[in-house]
Amino acid sequence: MENLYKWAEIQITYDVQKELNYWRCSVWKKEATQIIPIKDEKIFNEITNFGYDEADASILSNGCKEPDSFILSEDRALL
Repeated sequence: MENLYKWAEIQITYDVQKELNYWRCSVWKKEATQIIPIKDEKIFNEITNFGYDEADASILSNGCKEPDSFILSEDRALL
């Protein structure tokens, strides 16, 4: 994770932050991570209706087509 923080600007959503805190994940750097809100409510609602949790839906709601932007998830079905 250290190298990832050196290489990229890391953003997570509030829902991902809640999940990381719940699982007591210690590899993310809170002080170096930007917390962002849901960007597109319509996409968020569609994804939760498909059965994904709010963290996954919030990630996808922030998707964009910029070539230097990546979405990361540990959810195999989401990938």
